[in-house]
Amino acid sequence: MKRSFVPFGLLLSSLFALLLSTCTAGKAGQGQREQAVPDRLARLELLDLNGAKVPWEKFAGRSLFLNFWATWCAPCVAEMGTIEQLHREYGDAVTFVALSNEAPEKIRAFQEGRSLSFSFLQLQGEYIDAFVVKLPTTLLIGPDGHIVAEEEGSRNWSSPEMRQLMEQLQP
Repeated sequence: MKRSFVPFGLLLSSLFALLLSTCTAGKAGQGQREQAVPDRLARLELLDLNGAKVPWEKFAGRSLFLNFWATWCAPCVAEMGTIEQLHREYGDAVTFVALSNEAPEKIRAFQEGRSLSFSFLQLQGEYIDAFVVKLPTTLLIGPDGHIVAEEEGSRNWSSPEMRQLMEQLQP
């Protein structure tokens, strides 16, 4: 009987080692995936609010503040004012885009009703297609196309902490 416990213990140890190495390898791979914007975002189709396709190349070489949101999402709506403040502060240095998969009329009515001056686009498909599982989610993408930060949940984008993140977008 004692012999059966030794192989079982050895099996458990080997399994644990394998899981540990898989988790570590997964994190390294995840970091590479996050930095390769085409892997995560390029397959997404974006439309302006008139239905015209917006190619990802339009954002090439630019810092990008990409916010995934919805009109029905209270935390998304709550952070819009601070995104507007940040947009006015950074002007043309950073491209601000809000992405929703809702109907263009609904998105346009929301934008105009709140006098928001940054870009709103329609995401064709589901948020999960961009690995977004919580709304709002914001990706800060540097001019080199690498994701600098990913923030899930509502933020006060005019806070000192969020401004520090924004500074990482500067070339």
